Amino acid sequence: MIEKIIDTYFENIINESEQSGSKELKEIIKMVKQLPDEIAIDFTLRNSVIEITNSYLIHQADEKEVDKLFTNYLYENYHSVMRLSEKYLFKVELKGYEKKLNRLISIPSMASLSDLGISIVLAFHGDFYHLMQFTIGRKVYGTFSESIFENDDRDAREWHLNELHLRKNSKILFEYDFGEGYEFTVKYLGKEEDASLYPYPYVKDGEGYGIWEDNYGELQLYYDDPNTLVENYEGEMIPVKDMVDFDQEEFDSEEINAYIREYFTECKRNCDNEE
Repeated sequence: MIEKIIDTYFENIINESEQSGSKELKEIIKMVKQLPDEIAIDFTLRNSVIEITNSYLIHQADEKEVDKLFTNYLYENYHSVMRLSEKYLFKVELKGYEKKLNRLISIPSMASLSDLGISIVLAFHGDFYHLMQFTIGRKVYGTFSESIFENDDRDAREWHLNELHLRKNSKILFEYDFGEGYEFTVKYLGKEEDASLYPYPYVKDGEGYGIWEDNYGELQLYYDDPNTLVENYEGEMIPVKDMVDFDQEEFDSEEINAYIREYFTECKRNCDNEE
């Protein structure tokens, strides 16, 4: 029910803007709807509606100011989407289990390093509830304050991938959930031959279902021997393979990309708001 209400809200905002908005607002909506990719159109419109909604609730602007602000958001998001045609390709492997759990990820070159981190976690069916960091050469890039982690050199949210001057086949260390200790090797494979305006990271290939949030130890036991007995939440001893309700060996790119589309924007918003 909630999803239908939200979808109706989005549709009403766009329809009303097309009918009674300013000339400039009508023009930019028309431009957005002429984009060659339906997902890019939806991405641009929805992000702009979210931004104007937040601005209105915070500032309670009058109608003329809202029209102007909404127009500006649409232009900014439209031009951002138009720069998505250049993409980078990365091979990501869980250290120690490279052949069992890996992904081939395509992502716009203008995406931030933190966007790549979100992409990796979601590509492995993670929830993105924990901290992350990249190590490139001798530099460490995180999304947390230096007062907490003194070895954090740079903020991963402030660096676009095309600003890092990555060399083909160069390797990056990606760490997620420091308590569990997930470590991935990320190899930059070069520019992707894809001129589409698809706005989300895209998983092209891979092996394995994904990581187990807060249960890396049991995932390791699974890969050592899936019949290893472990204690479940009811205190019973069962094979570690029965601790999850999915097939750890299964890889479904369509399902994974749908998962990324559903949660990427929310994860990015939460990441960008971290202090």
